[in-house]
Amino acid sequence: TIEKVGERILLAPHFVRGVDLSRQIDMLEKATEAVLTMIRELRAGAKLERIRTINDRLQHVEGQADKLVLELLKELYSGSIQDARIVFLKDLYELLEKVTDRCRDAGNVMIQMVLKNS
Repeated sequence: TIEKVGERILLAPHFVRGVDLSRQIDMLEKATEAVLTMIRELRAGAKLERIRTINDRLQHVEGQADKLVLELLKELYSGSIQDARIVFLKDLYELLEKVTDRCRDAGNVMIQMVLKNS
């Protein structure tokens, strides 16, 4: 999914000029960091409570990403942006949010693994 984000930006870099993606990037970093931490915990013989705590953080980040995409889409639909750019940015925002969804899904799988093996 991240590759798709990069491909979209390379296809139409002029649509991204002036667009601040720092909040999405921050959430992606937090989500992927949480998944990496959970993987490390699993390798070290994870304790259920530790994995749950990390997964709770991951769920929070994914919820923030959902709210952010809605906020950004509301801005797109305000009528102040040209049509082609709206479609492009909508696609980009949704792809970025999908990455946090995938991280959440991975976290949920790891929780299930720990529960099954505890």
